[in-house]
Amino acid sequence: MSDAEFGRLCRALLVYSADGKEVQLEGAEKVLWKRVKRQEDRFRESYEEQLQSKRNAGKKGAAKRWRNMEYDGTAIADDSVAMAECDTAIVGMAGVGKNGYTETKTEIKTETETSVVDKPPQKEKADAFSKFAGSDACLMAALKDFEKMRRTIKKPMTDRAKQMLVNKLRKEFSPESWIAVLEQSINHCWTDVYALKDQSSQTFSRRPAPNAMDDLNELHRLFSEEG
Repeated sequence: MSDAEFGRLCRALLVYSADGKEVQLEGAEKVLWKRVKRQEDRFRESYEEQLQSKRNAGKKGAAKRWRNMEYDGTAIADDSVAMAECDTAIVGMAGVGKNGYTETKTEIKTETETSVVDKPPQKEKADAFSKFAGSDACLMAALKDFEKMRRTIKKPMTDRAKQMLVNKLRKEFSPESWIAVLEQSINHCWTDVYALKDQSSQTFSRRPAPNAMDDLNELHRLFSEEG
């Protein structure tokens, strides 16, 4: 078979595979055409059988998925009804409203918000320094400076440490010396309070500072006595 005859045979096979039409052959390729045609028919039948098998398997899988979805939907609906009945019993309502679980949840939220609003605000608890100093601003400032000094030296005061400090001031020192005692510890960066080294300075911090008018009056008194 020549190249031309082989080419006509291949072209006829391609046309038959695509459209199912037979091309009129004239040369030696006509002898082989029936054999080639039967082989092509067997291939086509095998392909159609495989395609149909895949189609059937796809239909079965889709039907199974639909059945599972229908079952899950029924279970979810049953669970929603049970939850709505449980919430209705907790709130104490006679029956479920027309919106079901939504109305029940709103009722619970309303009760929670009401309880929060009705709760009175808690007052801030005063610390030991505030109770001890009272209305004495100078004493309160000294106590705060002592606390700040303790933080500076990396020895911060706890609530118990504050209470122990004011107890010691109240028991071991007179009220007139409290500020001086605190200032002594602040100046020396002491973590505790101790007796004053110079007892005459116990009342120094509360003694008013002299001013220029007092100095003039004292000078005037001295000149008057000498004159």
